[in-house]
Amino acid sequence: MKYFQIGIVGVAVLLIPLISNQHDTSRDWRSLRATMIATICDLLTEMMCWIVDGQTYPGAMAINTFFAYWTIVFQSLVAVLWFSYVLQLLDWEVPHKYRRLIYLPFIYNMVDLALNPFSNARFIITAANRYTLGLLAPLDIAVTSIYVLSATFMAFIKLKHAVNAYEKHSCYVIIASIILPIIGMTLQWVFDGSYLLLIFFAIGLLCIFINIQNNHITMDSLTGIYNRAYLLVQYDRLIKRVRQGSAMFMLVIDVNEFKKVNDTLGHLAGDHALMEIAGVLRETCADGNGLPARIGGDEFCVIYENIDKGQLDAHIGKSTKTWPRTTKAERSPCPVLPLISPKFQFFAFAPGQARQSVL
Repeated sequence: MKYFQIGIVGVAVLLIPLISNQHDTSRDWRSLRATMIATICDLLTEMMCWIVDGQTYPGAMAINTFFAYWTIVFQSLVAVLWFSYVLQLLDWEVPHKYRRLIYLPFIYNMVDLALNPFSNARFIITAANRYTLGLLAPLDIAVTSIYVLSATFMAFIKLKHAVNAYEKHSCYVIIASIILPIIGMTLQWVFDGSYLLLIFFAIGLLCIFINIQNNHITMDSLTGIYNRAYLLVQYDRLIKRVRQGSAMFMLVIDVNEFKKVNDTLGHLAGDHALMEIAGVLRETCADGNGLPARIGGDEFCVIYENIDKGQLDAHIGKSTKTWPRTTKAERSPCPVLPLISPKFQFFAFAPGQARQSVL
């Protein structure tokens, strides 16, 4: 009964985002939703195993065996779905010829599970209807752990090469979602029978969901850089830094003749142009000296801290040099984009400056 209560908490933790965000059709959310649903199924099947385990009424052993099989299936499915989602979240490109290797640990577990009626290598249901691990169970768990170890390694590599606060924050959230199940597993070993692994994993998934929702609020959905709402939230912090002596500048970029792109080539071409402009700003801020954002429409800005006029001019020159003049055929339905030119303006933040005068 104790595990049943804990399992219900885990199911509730995951049902909250699933119900509240059921209309979201984004790729990130679809992948996370699949992982959450598989985790709920895993929790429910484990709860049933816990309820039936040790019972002696007719059919109890068959029910225990049935749910034991499905528990292992869902555990393996959760691992591969979660790993695939982490790859997507980290934007980690896997060469096409190696993509099938991702599923090898899952396939191994399924083959081992299919052979279990003949070998009892994965688990055994004793005559007293008690679930017992088989001889190869530790090996199966170790194989599944490949997903955890690989995801941890990739998250730290991505964190090491992160060029802005957004990328670093995403890496920290992923690492937290990995550490939480490890904490749950440790507590499960220390306090035998506590069954906290999946609960902590569910909390980790909830943390990722909260991070996604926060990104929807603070990130521009088209260009993938910060939006005006984020700048408004950060404004008070920026002015506080100015009062403390930091030199804070905002470079405003207005795209000339952008309306012509929409009028002559269509709004889809305009969207691709905006994405390429955002890519230029991200590239020029790759050294960490600058926070790019889209104010709205065809207006962008970059906020700089502790930078002098010479460095600012260098950044403007770099942006102008790499300004997109054509769109690549593989990224846009229109092969040529008319020349659009940037108009740069910059000003310094001043203590006591009202938000409305800046944004």
